Amino acid sequence: MAKISESDRKKYEEAFRVSSGGQSTLPLSNLDQLLRICGVYVLPKELSEYKNRFGMNATIDLVSVLDIISREVSKEPANIEQLLSLFKALDNDNTGTISVAALQTVLCDPRQPDSLPLGQ
Repeated sequence: MAKISESDRKKYEEAFRVSSGGQSTLPLSNLDQLLRICGVYVLPKELSEYKNRFGMNATIDLVSVLDIISREVSKEPANIEQLLSLFKALDNDNTGTISVAALQTVLCDPRQPDSLPLGQ
């Protein structure tokens, strides 16, 4: 697991403080928004796994949030095969290009990647 730098930790702590309204915990329903503020993007499937781990109506504390951020930032980046698979899934007409509409859909809707036929 990656160690979070002191400067990043301070940013994450401040984001948590603001998102939780100064409380010691944050509703788990706000986790995705907090992670995005921190620059950590989690796929809906992974977010559901976190919610299941803590309980759908639970709250989460700063230590747990920092643990999640540490896990997410330490993940290996996508390899070339994964990137090619994603490109192929977005290249609907097999022309070697991705339409602006397809790209906008994926960039604007964080749920979209789960519906792509990756790895096929």
